[in-house]
Amino acid sequence: MGETDLARQGGPSTPAEPRGKFKRRSWSKWVLTALVLFWVATAAGWFYWDRTAEQMLQEEIGRVRAAGEPLEWAELAAEPVPDDQNAAVLYLRAWDLLSGEGVRSDGQIDPEHRERLLSMIGPMMESPDFRRERADELDQLLEMTQEALALCREARGRPKVYWRKDFSAPAMEMELPPLRRARETARLQRLAGVVAHEQGRDDEAVAHIRDALHMADAIGELPSLIASLVSRAVMPVMTMAVEEILPGLRVGDEDGAAPREDVLALISELLETESLQDGFVLGMMSSRSMDYDTCERFRKNLMGEPVFAEMSSVRPVMRFLDPMFKVDQALLLRDANVHIRAAKAGDYPSAIAIVSESTTVCEDAFNSRLWTMSHPLLSILSPAYGGILSSQWEAVAQRQMAGMALAMRLYELDAGRRPESLEELVPEYLESVPTDPFAPDRTITYRHGETPMLYCLGTNMTDDGGQDGSAPGEGDVVFYLNDDRPRSEPHWEDPHRGALGSEQPVDAGRCDDYCAR
Repeated sequence: MGETDLARQGGPSTPAEPRGKFKRRSWSKWVLTALVLFWVATAAGWFYWDRTAEQMLQEEIGRVRAAGEPLEWAELAAEPVPDDQNAAVLYLRAWDLLSGEGVRSDGQIDPEHRERLLSMIGPMMESPDFRRERADELDQLLEMTQEALALCREARGRPKVYWRKDFSAPAMEMELPPLRRARETARLQRLAGVVAHEQGRDDEAVAHIRDALHMADAIGELPSLIASLVSRAVMPVMTMAVEEILPGLRVGDEDGAAPREDVLALISELLETESLQDGFVLGMMSSRSMDYDTCERFRKNLMGEPVFAEMSSVRPVMRFLDPMFKVDQALLLRDANVHIRAAKAGDYPSAIAIVSESTTVCEDAFNSRLWTMSHPLLSILSPAYGGILSSQWEAVAQRQMAGMALAMRLYELDAGRRPESLEELVPEYLESVPTDPFAPDRTITYRHGETPMLYCLGTNMTDDGGQDGSAPGEGDVVFYLNDDRPRSEPHWEDPHRGALGSEQPVDAGRCDDYCAR
């Protein structure tokens, strides 16, 4: 019988494969197929994610380039200026002198006593009574700081400002000048100006205010958002100095009076708010460039010593998450682009309209843990622009009102009375009456009465009748024409009470001498 017959009759044949083994092979093929499909889908999804993120980033970069604005950190570098023309050189020397780190070492003032005198600037600036009670210390303070004040005076005569910062290094590594000393210098200039006015030297009082204003504008030329904020912080200091000297300001050719041309120059400098605005826009652009530079270096592992230098297994993860970082970079640029356009607006309502009509990062989103985890760079680097915008136009309003108040003082000295309306100042004292930056459809308000004042609407854009706000976002921005600003009692603590001994009694005769000077 042949093999065919045996097979037909159910004879010997190849054994059948066990059913369990077949199932295992089938399951393995399905698993392998699923894994392949998963990785293919993941790769496709990643490439789509990366492409979308790149398009989003390039779109925001294109907006910056179309506006002709700097983006790369190195593009913010300024042209060098010779030292003999550079005001920044003198400001840095003045700030060093105030900190005790300068070249002056005459040994006449103990370092602890120096710190004690400097700590008195605030209360002396705020309180005439404190100045009278501390007349000896006031004299010592002004004598100790006269060299720094003289350097600031000299700086005002220099035509250019160059802060000598290296923009080739990473943006996050740039060290700013000691800007904390700048505000202290402005407070000292206010104190020196008020003291000069009380002593009948209004020419010096006006000069000190002009020095402070020039320093503020010079700081605004440093590409830094912090520098812009410091520059703006000088405005209320300078404004209150004008408030204090205004009622009794003497102008003319008599001994100690402020020359009329100097007062007119100060009015012009105060009403020229473009420098304040330009410094703000530059600060916002530098913030954008700093964020862009930091994101680029983080994504490309160019931030100096690598963060994951010894964790090579993490680098593929960083590469995989690169689209997420690109999205954060694009959102940072979008947010900055919107707020820079708002900073360029001519008034606060227009700025708010630009922000509200644009898609920006909602600050409430940072309260979501999931959102912050999915946007790590954005969560770390995103600035809070909201309060920055409002304080900018408050500084503009303060500067304009100080200039208008000085124009009113000139009118009063010429006519023997204050003007009935601000229009009387045009054209001899003002080219035009400035508009309210919080209400561009109206001019700055002049209120007569027992407490005469100039005022602008505040960030609530509501006329509160010249009431100062007790909290941010409340009340109006007010300039008092009769130095009626409410003052609180000065608070001062001796930083070396234990080392220097107890308080010295006030010499009433010394106070009388001070008042008579």
